[in-house]
Amino acid sequence: MNMEEIKIFREEDYPNFLDRLPDYGVIRKKLEDMRYIAPKRYNENNPYEYDIEVVFNLRIPRFNKALISYIEKYNNIPSEEEFCEYYYNKNREFFFNNNIDDDNHKVAIYNRCMRAYPSLLRDILFGKYLQSKGVKVIHNEILDSSAEIDLMVMGNNGNWGVHLFTNTRRANNHRNAKNYRYQLKFNNVNEIDLEIELSECNKVNNLGLYEDREFEKLKKIVKCYSY
Repeated sequence: MNMEEIKIFREEDYPNFLDRLPDYGVIRKKLEDMRYIAPKRYNENNPYEYDIEVVFNLRIPRFNKALISYIEKYNNIPSEEEFCEYYYNKNREFFFNNNIDDDNHKVAIYNRCMRAYPSLLRDILFGKYLQSKGVKVIHNEILDSSAEIDLMVMGNNGNWGVHLFTNTRRANNHRNAKNYRYQLKFNNVNEIDLEIELSECNKVNNLGLYEDREFEKLKKIVKCYSY
């Protein structure tokens, strides 16, 4: 799409990936059994230490699409290492065709995967958490890629496109850039930002999650119970 597209949101047009996942407690328990390692951060004084130009000058395939593909294929939540390996192998042809399949680029791509991993899991887990609270919510790859809507909440007072983000400098810069990129808008959807303070949120194996605190924030905005 070259121009912004305005549509009517209809629930039936967007299959809900959350419905294909186990209950929230099952997924959370899986995370408790995995070892999560916080990713290395970009070093502004030496950008080649952790990242190289592929991270910033080339739009590589979407991480969310690979995570969904992995879960559908293996019926399981990947570990950090499993996700990185799956993403790289799934998109190996793209990296080869763009001459970024050497060892240095591979390290950069893996580091980018590691930074995407916690955010992607947080989004999915919060969707399952909301479902466990009786909230009608959709996670759909098209909504994410075309409208940058992480979760679509359908409440008694309308539809709400929820943008989830961490309150960090990098996340805020990325979020501001995204606001000018996406092309799909809905004239029957209200959009809201829901941030997470990593220093204050609930954690599982060092992985910060959206849970009670963020749910209370959401409830103040959206009458999101389905009953």
